[in-house]
Amino acid sequence: MGSGLIALVFSQAPVTLRKYVQRMLESEGIIVEMEASPDDDGIVVAELSADFAVLASHAEKIGLKKRPREGPPRPFQIQDNDSYEPDATGHIFSESERLMLLWQIIHEIQANENDFEGFEPHQTLMAWLKKNGHLEDYFPLHNAETVDGFLRDVSITRPWLSDDIIERLHDYFGDRIALYFAFLSTYTTCLVTYSFFGAIMFGLSFMPELKPILSLAVAMFSSWWSTWTLQRWYQKNVRLIFDWRGIILGDRTDELLFEKRLVEDIRLEFIGEMGQDEITGKERPVTSPEDASQRGRFSFIVMGLYFIFAAGVIFSLFAFEDVVKAWAADEDDEVWADP
Repeated sequence: MGSGLIALVFSQAPVTLRKYVQRMLESEGIIVEMEASPDDDGIVVAELSADFAVLASHAEKIGLKKRPREGPPRPFQIQDNDSYEPDATGHIFSESERLMLLWQIIHEIQANENDFEGFEPHQTLMAWLKKNGHLEDYFPLHNAETVDGFLRDVSITRPWLSDDIIERLHDYFGDRIALYFAFLSTYTTCLVTYSFFGAIMFGLSFMPELKPILSLAVAMFSSWWSTWTLQRWYQKNVRLIFDWRGIILGDRTDELLFEKRLVEDIRLEFIGEMGQDEITGKERPVTSPEDASQRGRFSFIVMGLYFIFAAGVIFSLFAFEDVVKAWAADEDDEVWADP
């Protein structure tokens, strides 16, 4: 044992029932390896795996979308398997895809309601085993070699996640977890910029006369940094979703939302020149470099006026604060001056 993708843990299940489950799984092409607990407590663990033919058949059945060596993602077909790039282990399906395919296969197996008592029509085998307490638990298994590789490449001394590591996380864990780590990596990188600025502000904070200027600088830099960070993540998020588009399985709603947000409809009033979209690589009207430069200059002027206005408000508040303190000091002097 040790090469399985999913583990089933049987608790006090009769031998006849375990053999029945093994026979049902093997009838679907699933490889089953069973091993009893050495503690003689009735626990039996079954490791499940499947060869390429079984996984490929199910992938074609559900229309699994994969990106070939050339071209956009398309529904997988067995006769086109040579057009896909295999991973380091020689599989054209990533580890997350193999796990997902096998997980779907075992959850679609329906047993004959006449084989055992308690089977309901259209009830899956896994649901019946869990409901009747024969199955203690079932869960996916980690690949120790892959996990060790992640631990070697990501550590305290090497905390940054490169694009290669993000792709490996995607192949192993799937889209959502890979996006989570991609966001953390982007956010942490952006925090480095803020930390340098914060260190400079901390050093200058020991000069009380600079307090108004420092407050304005922190407000302006925080506004710019927040916008820059969000825009940087948005661009990276769109690029990753485009690279992985069509393989977000099990949640069609998310896939449709991603696709809708990825390629926006061209506005009828949009005036541009034909060029290559930087995300999709397709020909479509895009903003010319001259227009983009003009918009940048206009935005710079507008933001400059905004910051001047904000500086005036902040300095006015500080000036008013000084006036209020002077008034309070005069009132205190008058109180103490009364006999």
